[in-house]
Amino acid sequence: MSATLIRGPKGQGARRLGYVALLAALLMHQRAQAAGLYLAPTGVGPMGQAGAVVASTRDPLALVYNPAGLSWAQSQWLVDGALPLFYSTYTRQVTADGPSLPTVRGRPMGLISPNLGLVLSSGRPGAPRLAALLSADYPLIQTWPDPEAHPDSPQRYATGGFGGTALVKALVGGAWAPWPSLGLGAHMQLLLGNLRTSSTLSTCDGVLCSQAENPAYDATAVLRSAFLAVPGFGLGAVYKMRSWLCLGLSYTSALTVEARAEMQVRLPKATLFRGAQMVPQKPSGRLRLRMPGVLRAGASITLPRRWQAETAVSYVPWHVHRSLTLDAFDAAVTGVVGVDSFRISAVEVPRNLRDTVALHLALRHKLVLGAHQLTLQGGLMLEPSAVPEAMLTAMAVDLPKGLLTLSAVWRYKATQVTLSYGAMGMLNRRVSHSAVRQLNPLLAPDSAQLTAVGNGLYRGWAQLVGLGFSLFF
Repeated sequence: MSATLIRGPKGQGARRLGYVALLAALLMHQRAQAAGLYLAPTGVGPMGQAGAVVASTRDPLALVYNPAGLSWAQSQWLVDGALPLFYSTYTRQVTADGPSLPTVRGRPMGLISPNLGLVLSSGRPGAPRLAALLSADYPLIQTWPDPEAHPDSPQRYATGGFGGTALVKALVGGAWAPWPSLGLGAHMQLLLGNLRTSSTLSTCDGVLCSQAENPAYDATAVLRSAFLAVPGFGLGAVYKMRSWLCLGLSYTSALTVEARAEMQVRLPKATLFRGAQMVPQKPSGRLRLRMPGVLRAGASITLPRRWQAETAVSYVPWHVHRSLTLDAFDAAVTGVVGVDSFRISAVEVPRNLRDTVALHLALRHKLVLGAHQLTLQGGLMLEPSAVPEAMLTAMAVDLPKGLLTLSAVWRYKATQVTLSYGAMGMLNRRVSHSAVRQLNPLLAPDSAQLTAVGNGLYRGWAQLVGLGFSLFF
């Protein structure tokens, strides 16, 4: 954070940095959930414009969307938070033509995703601006019935939840305008925190156990990573082509996660496992996964009578996120009646995601009443699903979605307040030929005895409510 220091009255910079450190500590203790797919654009202001801010953003959240926008930013503090309320239902069919199981509901995590940022500027035209931001995404994850409390929950082989995951992005960057019409920016970032996920494994071998989904033969596996600090970077440019037309382009790099992880397993309740134990009790290995970068482009158009329109597209190459893998792993289950022991050498959760291109549109109208300024904004985002039909499970109910947003920004002198609301509709998806199978260490991954875990009907909808404050100085 010390990189944000810039000229000012003696001692003022140090005090500001002390405030940043304090607020950063508070933010880092929020359990900002994330799992690889995102519900809506990050930040209360950008969310209220459906993410159509690539050419116009002028606050610390420019570090996320286009750091070049900082070239014309004022010195300011920003703190905001939004509550994502994501609901879904899943009606599972074990086989494509079989009967449906009882519908299970995914409910919101109930946690606010916050952002804390700072921009420092000398105020001189063309002079560099520096900024820092701690940011939490709006994740596409939910709370499902706990398989331990509900051993026959229909989604248990896909996910038991992500409770305990805590991830936040720390970004530091800057921008400058070598010419009045051109802004250039860059940032460095760290993904910080830990990942925790739980799922259910079957130990039914088809011989001693003849029911592939008998809950008595289910084991619960909890995977927890060590503390993560994954580096990345971003670049951006903004070009004021005309007095009424502004263009923006930015790129944020992919992230490669490699960290030590520990697995804790609750063994099945079946009689065969009464004297069994895991050796070692908490085996560990190497967690590997890759998160994609983002390429964004946008254009902002100034219209008569204080109207402004903006459009943007964002391309995410999700194909790089092929799987979540735990390797360099060696554990054994001993004392199993009739089997004695069996080994677990690796755990892989396939994802095989596909690239997405999202469209963002926003319309703004500014009202000026003396020293008061009110900006009314609306936005629309259309985004396809990153999950192929055959790979869809309750782990992430990613459906084709449309986000409609409304927001109001009130500014009086050096104070600004932003209130945003978003309503998201999602298209239903029915999966009849799921390629995702049970995890079972006793059988080969392609064994015909492994049942599919993703067949059925998925529905989803969401709302987001956010409030933000900015203080200019």
